[in-house]
Amino acid sequence: MANGWKIFGIIIISLAVLSLVACGICGIIGSSDSDDQTGTSNQGSGAYTPTQPSTPSPVVGHVGDVFTSQSYTDHIEWSVTQTIRGYQANSIVASGNMFNSEPASGYEYLLYNIYVKNVGTEPYSIYSLAWRVYADGVEPGMSYVILPDSYRELESIDIRSGASTDGWMACEVPTGSNVRIYYEPLFSYGSSEEVYVII
Repeated sequence: MANGWKIFGIIIISLAVLSLVACGICGIIGSSDSDDQTGTSNQGSGAYTPTQPSTPSPVVGHVGDVFTSQSYTDHIEWSVTQTIRGYQANSIVASGNMFNSEPASGYEYLLYNIYVKNVGTEPYSIYSLAWRVYADGVEPGMSYVILPDSYRELESIDIRSGASTDGWMACEVPTGSNVRIYYEPLFSYGSSEEVYVII
């Protein structure tokens, strides 16, 4: 009988040791899993809460504000210096060339002037389509119209260090829409920062 109790005690102690070992292994696995993931664990409930990756805040400006944009090779200052839309813009486009079309029904022309200065040390190649219009979040596309001579268009040209230029661009946007002009360079080198001007 004594031997029976002795064997029973050994079995109980063995089970207790195995339980502790198993809990220790689970704890190690759980901590290594949480090290591999981005997030926090609520140890009381065992729930895992993922941490959202941080996104850079957009850079927001208005007409006349000067922005500085820099990449590995380019360093420029730029600004949307003036905008014209609605009846006045429609009249300017109509006077530019007899073959310019009227805006589509429910749309109006938007004219905007872009100023660019090369503050870097290397020549800068202006890509005019880097300044893109979005009306209520939708890009309307460029309007291929001929503007009057007094509204010289922004050309895709090179400017040397210290030089500056400006020019106009035109597009059709829905009448009364909320318009933003985004700077989206051809090569952004992985930058996800949004830069835009509210019109």
